[in-house]
Amino acid sequence: MRRKPSQKRGIEKIERILDAATALLDEQGPGALTTSALAARAEVSVGTVYHYFADRGAIVTAIIARHLDRATEMVERIAGADEVRDSAVLIDTLLDAYIQFCRQEPGLRTLWLSEEPACRGHAVHETDLRLAETIRDLFARAPDGAGVTAKEILVSLNLTDSMLEVAFRLDPAGDESTLAALRHLVHELFHYYQRARG
Repeated sequence: MRRKPSQKRGIEKIERILDAATALLDEQGPGALTTSALAARAEVSVGTVYHYFADRGAIVTAIIARHLDRATEMVERIAGADEVRDSAVLIDTLLDAYIQFCRQEPGLRTLWLSEEPACRGHAVHETDLRLAETIRDLFARAPDGAGVTAKEILVSLNLTDSMLEVAFRLDPAGDESTLAALRHLVHELFHYYQRARG
């Protein structure tokens, strides 16, 4: 993003542009994400789009960052909802919420399934780490969650993202057998890390 506005009006314009971008992705796919189509959909000028975003890749990056911000907010809501009884229940709660999030979050599945280079291959960045740290802190509240590290969570998140991509490629609602395999693997990964810590 070229500029991060501090005023409410600028923030609202960026949200409108990103809302328009995710709507175009959902309705017509990544090929529809042109600056002219985006400006028309967001009811702003092409110049306004370029004022905030250098190119199409910057728009995609901003959409992904917003998805991750919303995923972090979802985890924070889970953290504030109930006492964490045990890690196995927490894993299932987080997976259920994340699967539902992926079914509902506009544009997310389209970006996952796109073959276009601009929509794929995004590296781990600060937002991923913040999400991992939030989940690690949640595990720390479970009686059997002591010692879980942000690195372990980050590995689990990457496994989850990869398998969810496959699940939604196989079925727009998420292939149930792949989701079941994901659940099994995340639990096994947690047990592996527990054993490795001794």
